[in-house]
Amino acid sequence: MIFNEKKLRIIGGVWRGKRLKIGRGLKVQPTKNRVREALFDILGDLKKGNFLDLYAGLGTVGLEALSRGAKEVVFAEKEKRCVAVIERNLNELGVRERTEVYCLPVEKVLTILSKNGKKFKFIFLDPPYSILLEKLKGILEMVRRYRLLSDKGVLILEHRRGKDIPEAIEPFYLTKQKQYGRSTLSFYKLARLKPRTTIKL
Repeated sequence: MIFNEKKLRIIGGVWRGKRLKIGRGLKVQPTKNRVREALFDILGDLKKGNFLDLYAGLGTVGLEALSRGAKEVVFAEKEKRCVAVIERNLNELGVRERTEVYCLPVEKVLTILSKNGKKFKFIFLDPPYSILLEKLKGILEMVRRYRLLSDKGVLILEHRRGKDIPEAIEPFYLTKQKQYGRSTLSFYKLARLKPRTTIKL
């Protein structure tokens, strides 16, 4: 699906209302304005947290996090044309010093971040709706194994409404779930006292 450039803007924060550049003919579907607004209303204050945007696409969620005060945002996106758009917007906004951008598959980015000793207060995943269940479970397992989520952090998964992950993926547990049209936002935290908690999407 080719996204309408006129609709792509930052919803809140210091750049509220700022229209973003996306280039021409990119077949992407960024997180909708309504969903982004709801996401950040739920997350609240970002000013002391760093943010990892996995499957970043055009980077709209990470850019929104920067606008709302995140101290650092890391973008992971393997498509070169999408990465070029992310970098273009970062340069225009003048915030490159608060960001890292990786043009690599998510698995490789997670490995690099682990080697660099990174931890995040917020981790957001918006994988393609067609992603295979086993691959998505593998990504979540890497986040767990590399301990990339801080103890009081939040992991957010945007996925198709009604999609299920039936098996447990410790130590995450579902704390909140919100539906917006075809999209669902699922929020997870680390389960220190709930080792058998399952993830249900």
